Amino acid sequence: MPRLFPTIAGFLMGISTISGTQAQNETITVEVDGDTRVGFSAEWRLTDSDGHEEVSTFQGEAPRIFHFTGTQLEASLQKDGSAETLNVMIKKGGNTNHHSIGGADARLHVRVR
Repeated sequence: MPRLFPTIAGFLMGISTISGTQAQNETITVEVDGDTRVGFSAEWRLTDSDGHEEVSTFQGEAPRIFHFTGTQLEASLQKDGSAETLNVMIKKGGNTNHHSIGGADARLHVRVR
């Protein structure tokens, strides 16, 4: 029985080491489409595995595809003053998120980790 404690302690230390591992950078793809030439603006806030944050902006028309590399992406998109629909698909790892916004000046805010 005295040998059980060191084994359990070693196991618990291993769990804390595993849970404290740093997230790895992955490719994050954002596809924006919808009604042809619908205008939109976007702000991208990308965080990498070292915790560095980079902010970039975009203004243009759909369709567009964006590729990022990091651990987390926070995206804010605003459709220009038209009534068309804007579809946003975000892929990271094996996960895919679909979003759709319509109405004049509609906004979407999403975070993917």
